[in-house]
Amino acid sequence: MKENEIRTERLTLRPFRESDYDDLYEFLSQLRDDEFEGYPGITYENCADHMRQRVGSDEFFAVELAGTGKVIGNVYCGKRDFGAKEVGYIINASYRRKGYAFEALSAVIEHEFGKGVHRIYAECDPQNVSSRNLLEKTGLRREAHLRKNVFFRRDENGNPVWKDTYVYAMTEDEYKRSRKQSIIEPDTLCIRKFEKDDVPMVIEFERELRRQEPDTFFWDPDDTYAGHLKRSFDDPRFNTAMSFIAVRDGKVIGRIDASLISSRSDAACFGAYLDWICVLKSERHNKVGQELLNALRAECRERGVGLLIALTAGNDEAQSFYKSVEGASLHDTGIWIDIAENDSNEK
Repeated sequence: MKENEIRTERLTLRPFRESDYDDLYEFLSQLRDDEFEGYPGITYENCADHMRQRVGSDEFFAVELAGTGKVIGNVYCGKRDFGAKEVGYIINASYRRKGYAFEALSAVIEHEFGKGVHRIYAECDPQNVSSRNLLEKTGLRREAHLRKNVFFRRDENGNPVWKDTYVYAMTEDEYKRSRKQSIIEPDTLCIRKFEKDDVPMVIEFERELRRQEPDTFFWDPDDTYAGHLKRSFDDPRFNTAMSFIAVRDGKVIGRIDASLISSRSDAACFGAYLDWICVLKSERHNKVGQELLNALRAECRERGVGLLIALTAGNDEAQSFYKSVEGASLHDTGIWIDIAENDSNEK
């Protein structure tokens, strides 16, 4: 492996070459009208300007499918003051939803911290949920919300269309601590957003639920269900969905699913519906359900949701759980959960 290359299981991250021109134009031109950043006015001819920025630069990694020569995107890693680096990424639309962006960005983050970089950060449009999820999955945490700080296009009157920005970051100390925990504490519980790449693990979770409680769940999580679940991540009807999974030792042991409730009667999205929360029977009473609910509370607060509504299950175990939820009040067969500033600390 060359000194200026990074290799992963499926990718080679390397400097750009002049021969990458067609691949570069292919993925940049897909962003010509992108709502989040975009390359308005890009043509095959003026793509040469973007190529000149990349060839010979140590701030751009071409993302090449290993062994093929096909460049499917790039990762930007620019030097900033005080020992910091800013990262960003683009992946060809034909290769998205396959985990390549996560694989490439994670590799660059590991590489840079290995060289002694103090802090790595990324900026993201708050409305770009898929990018937010990816940055969080790499371990970066949101630390700032910049309001109307940037624009990429103008309206019909020539006025800037201002956009907000989220800033995600991680320091070298935080990175080393997370790596140490992953080595020393393989059983550490991880709560993270449910993404398309997680579908196989979630299907196995659903099957394990049925093995542990064969008299409780009566439908089969078969290939048809798995297909529906995968397609939901590309279906705009699911843009209001909020889903998290609990992972321990590489296996899903719980999940929670909810959706925003919007109504033009009061022109607000103040509420959300909690559709599903479940934990493997072998993992219950270990605060997994509470941690899933805490993650959902945090997401609700970010989206401006003040009330979470759910139907309560009839069994005693579920009733006991709902009664333990902080800020909750039972109403007949439903439960109303106030999204307070502090997460639940119930045992």
